[in-house]
Amino acid sequence: MNTSLHNNVRNIYLLGFLNSFMVVNPVFVPLLQGHGLSMNQVLQTQALFALTVALFEVPSGYIADIWGRRRAMIAGGLFSALGFVCLLHADSFVDFLVYEVVLGIGVSLVSGADLALLYDTEVYLHEQGLGSGAGAGKSLSRLIAVEAAASGIAGVMASLLLLWSLQTVVLAQAIIGLMPLLLSLALVEVPRPA
Repeated sequence: MNTSLHNNVRNIYLLGFLNSFMVVNPVFVPLLQGHGLSMNQVLQTQALFALTVALFEVPSGYIADIWGRRRAMIAGGLFSALGFVCLLHADSFVDFLVYEVVLGIGVSLVSGADLALLYDTEVYLHEQGLGSGAGAGKSLSRLIAVEAAASGIAGVMASLLLLWSLQTVVLAQAIIGLMPLLLSLALVEVPRPA
């Protein structure tokens, strides 16, 4: 189990990278406009995503506390993967609204659960005398840096994928969007004091 907890740190960094590696973001407006959406409708999809995240942020934190952070992250990965499948097949305003809601729920479930699991893992390893990592504070800072780097790299990758087509970017995003679900299955819940 200690090896698995050590792997949590690496896996959470990878999850942070993959969740932030959104190759579809730089081309999202042209993608939606290519499906006939007006700029007003594009903004409405973004507003719905933000509203969904805001509405589900507190319940998702409660779910992570009750079910466990690992299960919340698995559920978040499942919703996100489902959202990207919806994006693959989206062709209308309503389809894109469905995508935004499903993805928003996924983002909400992962948001905070990843930080809490990373922090709990580092603290537990340190308390057990097994900590060889950066420590809780530095690990959280590194996760934020990894997520920022992923966003930048995703922008470059999107421009390369556009050499083929806009649909190639969406397909790549769907594949990338499945990886956090698979990786979250490898996470281990930190033992809680009785």
